[in-house]
Amino acid sequence: MDIEQKIIDVVSKQRQFYNTGITQKYETRIKCLQKLKSGLLKYEKDFHAALKQDLGKKEFEAYLSETGFCQHELTETMKKLKKWMKPKRTSTSMLVQPATSKIYFSPLGVNLIIAPYNYPINLTFSPLIAAIAAGNTAVIKTSEMTPTCSEVTQKLIEEIFEENYIAYVPGEVKETTALLEQKFDHIFFTGSPRVGSIVMSAAAKNLTPVTLELGGKSPCIVHDDANIDIAVNRIVNGKFLNAGQTCIAPDYVLLHRNIKETFIKKLKQRIIHSYGEDPSSSPDFGRIVNDGHFERIANMIEQDKVVVGGQTNAA
Repeated sequence: MDIEQKIIDVVSKQRQFYNTGITQKYETRIKCLQKLKSGLLKYEKDFHAALKQDLGKKEFEAYLSETGFCQHELTETMKKLKKWMKPKRTSTSMLVQPATSKIYFSPLGVNLIIAPYNYPINLTFSPLIAAIAAGNTAVIKTSEMTPTCSEVTQKLIEEIFEENYIAYVPGEVKETTALLEQKFDHIFFTGSPRVGSIVMSAAAKNLTPVTLELGGKSPCIVHDDANIDIAVNRIVNGKFLNAGQTCIAPDYVLLHRNIKETFIKKLKQRIIHSYGEDPSSSPDFGRIVNDGHFERIANMIEQDKVVVGGQTNAA
């Protein structure tokens, strides 16, 4: 069976399963969230090793921004799910008095989750937690740029879920294109604005609602009354987490002219303190995901403007 036909079959089976109404029951949702929590715990060390392999993430960072993040979200979701599912009373227009009104929270149906390379665990399982909690089914496609993480993710999903409920689709651009040709009830995509526009265009053909989490610009403004040490520490932490491969990492800093020299001096000191004179030997500094992105970023460096660092190492 070719991949296009397999994808058609998976989406069809999920729609049939969703239409049974089983996924909408509280007991189904909570049971599946519990299974996911156990699965994430079981494979936590495998995920940390995979994140080290694909992105050079140290274990603490992997837990903080990936596996631990998902565990916390699961705990909160399971604790509050019953309350979230309850209908809410709301005001009623005078035109239909003496009626009363309630808001009922209904699942959308069959979801597609397309995860990125930069947070391959977080941005696969966080939207999946939401999809399950809301009573949906889901098809998951991870990034081909993080093959080790994708392998563990596929193993976990296929071990604990039936394909007609939660399915994993391996592959690259061809498989993503085939998925986008199907009719989904919601698409969750994280990635670049360029690919986001392709996803949105494909979704529009079926009037499918989308959630697009895309890279943008994230400036930091530091005024002359700021605590410079705190500002520097926060900016360095935010920028160098995951080697800068974060959609909300600071892109540039706007400084009051009175503190420019002091800020740059302290920034340089903080970076060297965190990662040493040679960041390539630091166990705390992540790696750029592949050759293409490495070349793109290396070509941005204007050596005559470098204040600290500036060296590159493709290996």
